[in-house]
Amino acid sequence: MRIREITPRIGGTVTLKQPENSYFLPDGLADGETVKLLAQEYRTMIVEKDGQQWSISSLCVIHEYLYEVGDRWLPKNHPRVLAENQIEERRVAWRKKHPPRVSFADVK
Repeated sequence: MRIREITPRIGGTVTLKQPENSYFLPDGLADGETVKLLAQEYRTMIVEKDGQQWSISSLCVIHEYLYEVGDRWLPKNHPRVLAENQIEERRVAWRKKHPPRVSFADVK
């Protein structure tokens, strides 16, 4: 299943997150807050909250994604996407329980 990022729209809202290692949110903005997106350049976004503007890294924004199932791009909560994720989880669990009998390291 392929994944594609949805580009946030100017004038829309985005949800903020505090990255673990870098690009800290400025004072006045908190993790989980929803703000209005005013402008966007490469890796930088200008957001507004309560009439005040900030320039933040795009790493400080929670991005939404679409998932390709068959020939359609669907949101993460669509039933077909959820079903595909469950199938993949079962495959991974089965592989953990049933490791390969022959190790390719033993083949000469």
